[in-house]
Amino acid sequence: MAEGKAKDFDDVTSFLGDYGPFQIAIISVLSLCVIPAGYMAVVVVFVSDTPQFRCKVNSNWTDVKEHCSTITLDDCTFYKESLNLTKAPLSNDTEPCAHGWEFSNDTYTATIVSEWSLVCGDAWKVPFSTSLYFVGVLIGSFICGNLSDRFGRKPVFFSAMAMQSVAALIQAASINWAMFCVLNCMRGFGQTASYTTSVILGTEILSPKSRMTFCLLGQSVGFGVGYAMLALFGYLIRDWRMLLVACAIPGFLIVPLWWVIPESPRWLLQKKRLKEAEAIICKAAKMNRVPVPEIIFKPDEGLGLKKSDHEEIPKIHSYTCLDLLRSSDIRIMTIFGCFIW
Repeated sequence: MAEGKAKDFDDVTSFLGDYGPFQIAIISVLSLCVIPAGYMAVVVVFVSDTPQFRCKVNSNWTDVKEHCSTITLDDCTFYKESLNLTKAPLSNDTEPCAHGWEFSNDTYTATIVSEWSLVCGDAWKVPFSTSLYFVGVLIGSFICGNLSDRFGRKPVFFSAMAMQSVAALIQAASINWAMFCVLNCMRGFGQTASYTTSVILGTEILSPKSRMTFCLLGQSVGFGVGYAMLALFGYLIRDWRMLLVACAIPGFLIVPLWWVIPESPRWLLQKKRLKEAEAIICKAAKMNRVPVPEIIFKPDEGLGLKKSDHEEIPKIHSYTCLDLLRSSDIRIMTIFGCFIW
């Protein structure tokens, strides 16, 4: 490095190494935390699946079966019964299912479709509820970054994880479709906020090499384990309410990791909380068994620190989503990021 060139956070903390016990622990724990996000996005595959169904036949139709072996025209309509069943066959006219539907129990004991009869005229409610989930994902994607900038990566991450799990648990007790939809939106918000913040937290704590391993391998493995768990849960649990309860439980098991996962030292430095940032780096150095410099963060290294208590703290510039489009370099990276996703 050229003499006089300002150092960044990676340069200052390079003495920690790349793959010490601290980095391995952070990669492992944060990858573990991604597992619930892996299955929450696709649990709708089982919760909102449509079993085979047919029009429910009233008790008056006993004699009808003697005249015609096919009572229903399709899943949503049936032939009108004759006024005189003993002398005339069924009418060629059809009408909607008047007595509801019968759903097959071969695959599921219950889904939201079979419980609230979301078929035929109400079939649109199933994809609409899924769309509301992704509305929550969209909202979370826009604001979780700003929330973590203001309140910290760690509090937002655990709050989002709690929101995701609590919403799923309450959703399991939904009394109607509208309640289910509102909680679906909240669950989507918590899912994307927890995932995104975990990525930010990991990349800001880890060194360049270990953060690449975390983003490309750790996160992917966590998501893959989440998908596999969903398949197992869906096979063992055939009721949609109990399936949501099972999906909510792992999120609560992550809460004790609050005392294991540190706050982002970069964020602490940006908020001028120097002692807290140094304490995290010292703990990491102790885990990696490497010596710690007498002064870790020096004011003249370009990290925005003041040189004395009398020096005015430089004003921190606030960024918004519009900054992703201001310069050509950032604009190109934004476009590529959207394309890749």
